[in-house]
Amino acid sequence: MAYNAIFHPEKDRKITVKRPSLQKIRNELRKLLFKRINNKILQLLALKQERRELYYTRNISEEKYFEIIKPIQTKIQQLMKSLDESIVLCHTCGDLEGNRIYRNKDKTWYCLRCYEILERSDRKEFEALTRLD
Repeated sequence: MAYNAIFHPEKDRKITVKRPSLQKIRNELRKLLFKRINNKILQLLALKQERRELYYTRNISEEKYFEIIKPIQTKIQQLMKSLDESIVLCHTCGDLEGNRIYRNKDKTWYCLRCYEILERSDRKEFEALTRLD
């Protein structure tokens, strides 16, 4: 499948792995990282649920409950943000495999297909705006 996206080398960064053996290693590493982060998030969500149940069964104050929950929620948000900003997943479709392009405009990584769609959309928006002038 050919991708005709306009690549801006001065602004965007493209990471391409051409050798199938290296692609397999890259993809397996991404899957491993995703699985580890996802498992950690699930553990923290389970812990948060346990704390919520304590809140209801032990009648602790709401203030104390939020004091207990806040560090857990902060850690969950940090993990989700780090995953969202990483090269592991395409920011739009969530694909774990394939080459990536860092789109400086958004400060995030995309697969080639999503990058092309975004670039095409930007061009159409720009053309529409210039027609309005």
